[in-house]
Amino acid sequence: MGEGPVRDASGMLRPAAEVVQPIELAEKEGLALINGTDGMLGQLLLAAADLDRLLRTVDITAAMSVEALLGTDRVFATDLAALRPQPGQAVAAANLRALLAGSPIVASHAGPDDTYVQDAYSMRCAPQVAGAARDTLAHARSVAGYELASAVDQPGRHGRRPGRVRTATSTALRWHTSWISWPFRWPTWRR
Repeated sequence: MGEGPVRDASGMLRPAAEVVQPIELAEKEGLALINGTDGMLGQLLLAAADLDRLLRTVDITAAMSVEALLGTDRVFATDLAALRPQPGQAVAAANLRALLAGSPIVASHAGPDDTYVQDAYSMRCAPQVAGAARDTLAHARSVAGYELASAVDQPGRHGRRPGRVRTATSTALRWHTSWISWPFRWPTWRR
């Protein structure tokens, strides 16, 4: 509601009205701020944002590890990733290729005189591990998207009120996402 102090993304304590877009509550919307399911949905959205940042960090760490171990980027090739058409794995492999592109460390041992057989399994399977986490995150976002797009908080009353119903879930959406920039598109509201 824009009242009281909150910590912004940098951890600085500021007045809430400066950090979030204040909302004015209408009937039943106070419930949205204390209802358990909407609170859990808000926590899922926040956890998804945190996991997205963590997965980017995982890719960077894996690329740095490949360089530190004088590894190769050949195992992250597009054609190899396509052998297992897992969307998250393809994203992780593409990220690793991009991060290692032009690496003088990786290039320094890639010649015909290199007798190195293969990298450690933990390096070769990095896209599969990070990819499975990305696929799980995509599923969680899909479920959250369905929940955010729902507009009925009293299933027994469905269809009795004309137009879009302002519900606890719709208020939670406005409240939980007023200060978050999402890297994906949410489904449109059902009317």
